[in-house]
Amino acid sequence: MSGILKTLILSLCLLQAACVHTQTQASKPSQTTLQDTNWVLTRLESQPVTTTKPAQLRLNAEGRVSGSGGCNRIGGAYQLTGGQIAFSQVVSTRMACIGDVAATEDAFFKALAQVASWEIKGQTLSLRDAGGKLVLELEAAAVTRN
Repeated sequence: MSGILKTLILSLCLLQAACVHTQTQASKPSQTTLQDTNWVLTRLESQPVTTTKPAQLRLNAEGRVSGSGGCNRIGGAYQLTGGQIAFSQVVSTRMACIGDVAATEDAFFKALAQVASWEIKGQTLSLRDAGGKLVLELEAAAVTRN
């Protein structure tokens, strides 16, 4: 009977060790990359974004950008050259939007056209104009499906 007890205790210890290892691995932050990350707008220039439906961007490895201005869906192309980025052929749907979402979306689309460079620090993507002024700041977030 003591052999069964020893086996049971050993099994519990191994199980606990496996759980601790899994928790440690899961808690390590993954490296955030420009592409294939869902980016949610948090700042327009120096102003925080407080709309209930913030704008979102997602850039894929094929040079395509997709997302939402908060109301309308957007799509287009982008080109990377080192720390430089240029968005082109950006189009959106034309649904009627109201209130702060409409104003934020309009400002977001205008700012996106000014973007010339990018930088990621932690979970934050900063998009700047050609003069180095911050025009958009976005945070990495889980992908949401509507």
